[in-house]
Amino acid sequence: MNVNIYQYDDFRLFLKDAYQALKEADPSLSHRKFAQMAGFKNPGYLNDVIKGFKRLSENASYRIAKALKLTANECDFLWLLARYGQRKSEDEAPDLLRQIAFRRKRSLFGRHNPGLSRYYEDCRYPIVRAAVETLDFRGDYEQLGSFLDPPIPAYEAKRYIRDLCEWGLLEQRSDGRYYTTSTFIEPCRTMGGQVRRINREWIKQALDVQKRHSVDKRHVSTILMSVNRKTEKKLLTAVEEFREKVFDLLKEESEPPEKVMQLNIQLFPQSRSRS
Repeated sequence: MNVNIYQYDDFRLFLKDAYQALKEADPSLSHRKFAQMAGFKNPGYLNDVIKGFKRLSENASYRIAKALKLTANECDFLWLLARYGQRKSEDEAPDLLRQIAFRRKRSLFGRHNPGLSRYYEDCRYPIVRAAVETLDFRGDYEQLGSFLDPPIPAYEAKRYIRDLCEWGLLEQRSDGRYYTTSTFIEPCRTMGGQVRRINREWIKQALDVQKRHSVDKRHVSTILMSVNRKTEKKLLTAVEEFREKVFDLLKEESEPPEKVMQLNIQLFPQSRSRS
C-alpha cells in the first residue's frame, strides 16, 4: 500500500492507512510494538486516536510521525491535519485549509498532481470545465466568461482555462477547439475536507437562484418529513440511487450539451432523534 500523507485531509484516516501499510510490510507489527517504537506507555494509544477516543497532541503527533519514518515536512503536515481535524471552532477551518492547500502544493504530490490538489479549492474550476464541454470554445475568453451565470471577467476565464489545461483536464486539439479529457472526475477519498468545503460553495451557488431564474428554468422545493430510523435509511439509499441514475442519464446522452446546470441533493436532519 502506497500511503502519501499529502493526499489526506483526515489525519485519522491517514494514521489508519499508514499503520496498515507498516503491518503489511511487517506482519509481526502490533499496536504494542508500535507504541514502543513511538515511545508511548499506552499500547492502545494509536488505536484510540484513530477511533476518535483520544485527541492527538502535538508531541504525540511527532512521535508517531517519527515511528512512521515521515520526513520533517511530513511531520509538520501531520500536525496541521490534526489541528484541522480537532479544531474547536469552524472559524478556524478556512485558515487551516489554506495552510493545508499551501503545503500540499509545495509537496512532491502537489507538483505531480496539481489537479487533485487544486481542482476542488475553487468551485469555478468545475463550472468552467463544464462550460467548455458545452461551448464550441476556441479561445474566446469574453464569450466563455459571459456564458456563465453569473458571468466572470475574461482574464479570470483565461486563468481557469490555463490551469485546467496544465492539469490535463482540458486540451486544445488540432482543430483549435478545447475538449475535456474525461467526462467525470471523482475526488480522492482521502481529501474529504476539501470536498466538504467545495460542497458548501455549491450550496451557496443556489442561494439566489429563485431571483435569477424564472420558475420554468429551475426547480427549488423543500419537504419536511417526520420519519423513523428505518425510513430514514431508505431515504438515504433512495437519494444515492437517484444520484447514480443521474450519472447514468448523462452517460447515455447522445446529443451535444447546450448549457451547464447544477443539481443539489440535500437530505439532512432538522431535529434530534427521539429517545
